Amino acid sequence: MWYPKTKGTTYVYRTFFKPYISQHENEIDWNLLELRARATNTVVLYFHKAASAGQSTFFDILKYVVAQSPSQKSRQCLHQESQQPPQQQQP
Repeated sequence: MWYPKTKGTTYVYRTFFKPYISQHENEIDWNLLELRARATNTVVLYFHKAASAGQSTFFDILKYVVAQSPSQKSRQCLHQESQQPPQQQQP
């Protein structure tokens, strides 16, 4: 097939593929355009999903970092103390 003197690939293309491709060229082109559009939509959809997941993860990390900061811990302690009912002294 690949040997230059026999030109086997040229013969196979001209004999079998070229007539079929010529006959169905418009349909092939339309299917390729549709495939490209679907592939683009799929890429955009997965990009949005990945961006959303990344954003959620980023905010979860920020919340964790803020919760671990010393100033936030002291605020939590003060908040918890202010919510506890006053202890009654027993006689």
